[in-house]
Formats: sequence, structure tokens, C-alpha cells
Amino acid sequence: MSLNADEIVPGLWQGAVPDFGPAVAQAGFDVLVLTASEHQRSPVYYPDVKVIQAPNDDSVGRPLTPHKLRTAARTAVEVARDVQQGKRVLVTCAAGMNRSGFVVALALHLLYGMSGEMAIQWVRFKRRRGHDGYRSLSNGEFNEVLRRLPTEPPKIPAPNMLVERAPRFLL
Repeated sequence: MSLNADEIVPGLWQGAVPDFGPAVAQAGFDVLVLTASEHQRSPVYYPDVKVIQAPNDDSVGRPLTPHKLRTAARTAVEVARDVQQGKRVLVTCAAGMNRSGFVVALALHLLYGMSGEMAIQWVRFKRRRGHDGYRSLSNGEFNEVLRRLPTEPPKIPAPNMLVERAPRFLL
């Protein structure tokens, strides 16, 4: 099975929402994150995989609300924990570009202490371009939030310290 996904760092992948069925587990993923509000599917459709439902949107004219920001941040904390525990995580949205990239970039900050700008550039480098050359993290609101992350890389924490380390404005 071929997924429209790319490995961003070991254990953390970003891609488009997959079809129903066991293909996600067959591809070796332990965790599937569904960030597209229009693609929230029951975990029963993905047997043998932990499904995290984190609905968000990135439509023009629908601003990033505090609720949507908290959803993305809390999901990033859970993703970072799963990656630290050696799980293979696939973060998805409709096209696999913006909402998934936002959560992945936040997780990179938590896992590696990357600044927001560095996380944006890393995700863009690792995630292939979409149709018509569309690139990951082209959503200006998401990038504004990411660029407000601390620029000093914090020390890599123990898994139980991830929430304490998340910037307060995210939670």
C-alpha cells in the first residue's frame, strides 16, 4: 500500500488522510492523527491503530481560534509522547500540508527544541510538495503561531515533562 506521506523525523510522518481499512497498520503505523475537521472518522475504520481525533480547519475566512490552537497544541504533546515511546505516528489532514504540518511542527519543537522558524523550514524540506507545487505550512496564521515559539532550544525532557515544557500560550 502506498500512503501519501513523508517521514519528517524518525517515527513521525506527515501525510494526507488515508483510505479506510487496515492499510495504516499494515504500513507499520501505531498511531493515526486525523486533523482535518471534514475527515473525522471512527477508530473502527482503522483496526489495530490508536486514532487521535483532533479536528481543525485552515479555510480562508475561518480564523485560528483559541480552541483550535489548544486542540493542535494538545495533539502535538500527545504525538511527541508517542514518538518518544518509540511509536510510529502518522499525522494527517485532507491534503497532508497545513493542519498536519502545524501539529508536526509543534511536536518538533517539543521533541527537539526547534524554533518555530526552524520547524517550518524542516517540515517544508521533508514533506513533498502537493498538487500544483503547493507546499506544506503555507497557512499564515499557523506560521505566526509557530514563529512565536521560543528561539532558544530547551533541553530534551523526559516524556512526562512534555506538557510542562509546552509554551503556556499554546495550552
